[in-house]
Amino acid sequence: MFYGGFYSGFYRGGFTLIEVMIVIAIIAIILTLGLPVYNDYAIRSKVSAAFSSAAVAKTAVASLCLAHPTIPAITESKTGYQFPAPTQYVASISLSGPCTHSR
Repeated sequence: MFYGGFYSGFYRGGFTLIEVMIVIAIIAIILTLGLPVYNDYAIRSKVSAAFSSAAVAKTAVASLCLAHPTIPAITESKTGYQFPAPTQYVASISLSGPCTHSR
């Protein structure tokens, strides 16, 4: 007897084309939403690394300005600041300019 068509008696394994296309569409939507969030996170981490590298220089300049408020120019040699080593995102930090701190 013939019931239900040609493939009714056989085991049909695997996925249909429409099922695969739906899964690919769902993955594409997730990636579309996720990539901007990841890029924003990467930029924030780079900026955070730059700020943490500059924090030591900021402390050196602040202590120099507090000790000598009328010093005409701030340089690395006057503050005693030595840039430790270039990081992946910060090549160097240079100090220059007058001390404008007032007590």
